[in-house]
Amino acid sequence: MRRSAFRHNPPPLCRLPDGRPRRTVLNKRVLGARLSEYKLYCLDRNGRIMRRLDLEAGDDDRALAAARDLSPEVDRELWCGTRKIALLSAARV
Repeated sequence: MRRSAFRHNPPPLCRLPDGRPRRTVLNKRVLGARLSEYKLYCLDRNGRIMRRLDLEAGDDDRALAAARDLSPEVDRELWCGTRKIALLSAARV
C-alpha cells in the first residue's frame, strides 16, 4: 500500500486553530481494534481537489471529529473508500 507524503509532513493548511501542525495519522491500533482508512479532500473555491489527507480511525464519528480540526479554512469532503461520509464547510469569517 502506498503511503501519502502527508503522513509525516502535513501541508501548510493542515493546522489546528492555534497554529500548531496537526498529525493526520491517529493511532495505528486502538486496543487491538482494526482501524479504517479515510481520505479527506481539501477543495478550492470551485470545488476542485487541492490536496488529499489520509486518516485512520476506529469509526466514522472519530474520523469526522479529526477531519473537523484539519484545514478549517477550506471546504472538505471525508470519504471511506467509495462512501462519502460528510461535506465540511469552511469556517468563513
